[in-house]
Amino acid sequence: MFYKMIENKCKEWYRSDLCTVQALIEYNEKTGQMRDAQIEAIKVYLFLKIACAYKPLELLFKEGRFNSADLNNIELSTKARELLQENPVAAALFEYSRLKNDKGEKVPFNYFLLLTLKEIIWR
Repeated sequence: MFYKMIENKCKEWYRSDLCTVQALIEYNEKTGQMRDAQIEAIKVYLFLKIACAYKPLELLFKEGRFNSADLNNIELSTKARELLQENPVAAALFEYSRLKNDKGEKVPFNYFLLLTLKEIIWR
């Protein structure tokens, strides 16, 4: 499910003026020599390499690079909102807990993630 967070940011980057590979991707789409899945994989790969500057995924999640939830539009206590705004890792885990799978089912927030969030909060 972390892929969904990466994919959302990739799509946002691809639509922006910061994306320098739109012509390349459009050419591949027009020629029809690649399947849609291959094109999507290339988009994500180039996003991670260009927009994310070759940083490891672990570091990108810690920096909150894939966070997209608008915490001001989510019903949260003031303390929780402040914690999430100050800590991108906690915000990433919070956003992950709100994701839904392809069937529209909520992602199970497993015990490991709960312990990680608890450790962040009590530091």
